[in-house]
Amino acid sequence: MEGFIRKIDKLGRICLPMEFRRREKLSTNDQVEMIVTDDGLLMRKYEGADKLVAAIKRIKVAVIEDGRLCGRTEEKLLEQLDSIEADMFKAAGIEGGNEDDT
Repeated sequence: MEGFIRKIDKLGRICLPMEFRRREKLSTNDQVEMIVTDDGLLMRKYEGADKLVAAIKRIKVAVIEDGRLCGRTEEKLLEQLDSIEADMFKAAGIEGGNEDDT
């Protein structure tokens, strides 16, 4: 178990040590999940939305590749999946949400 000591600035921010960011594979704009425990604060990379978005992308690919849905039904289903994906990003406070935005 390793620990770090950092000061909190006037706005309540702390700088995460490079060692922690590397170990947790954190990059700029990644989300961090913070959980309050009896012993203090647990912090780790948040991947919940990423897993759901990846699942939706797999469903979209499957719908497109399957080819058994008629054009309008397929289009409507893909629109609904896009809407669900956008809602997830909105709920998580993430701007964008499209692959093209990255």
